Amino acid sequence: MSLLLPRPSLQRPNTCKTFRMLSEKVSRIPKAKKDSSGRLIFDGTLLDYLENALDPEDEKQRINIEDVRLGVEAFNACVARVGADVDAPKFIINEQAVFYETVRLCFEKLGDAFNILITGKLFEPVVRLAGCVQPYLVDL
Repeated sequence: MSLLLPRPSLQRPNTCKTFRMLSEKVSRIPKAKKDSSGRLIFDGTLLDYLENALDPEDEKQRINIEDVRLGVEAFNACVARVGADVDAPKFIINEQAVFYETVRLCFEKLGDAFNILITGKLFEPVVRLAGCVQPYLVDL
């Protein structure tokens, strides 16, 4: 009779539900196309996703570390596009409008996303510096 029942040590352990939930959250990022060199193209679809993911005004949506990582990689692609001496980035940006919007998004939202990810709260606005920073961001 004991031959019919599997031994407890040979039974497969139950997979963790938390791990599955985290991997499902990561899969929200849209699939990027590849160019001829094999790098991923950062296009309008990824930009729209990143705008929605890094929006700190939305209290219901939590900021995911993978979304912040995507924002950093997109900004790295912007830096490489302007000719900085950096390693080849994971993404490449071909469209001028996507480039400008990505730079603007990273300057406006990425700092807040880092702060929310680390502390769980948004920066307090500094009124005396807002007059100096606002024209700079408008010119971007």
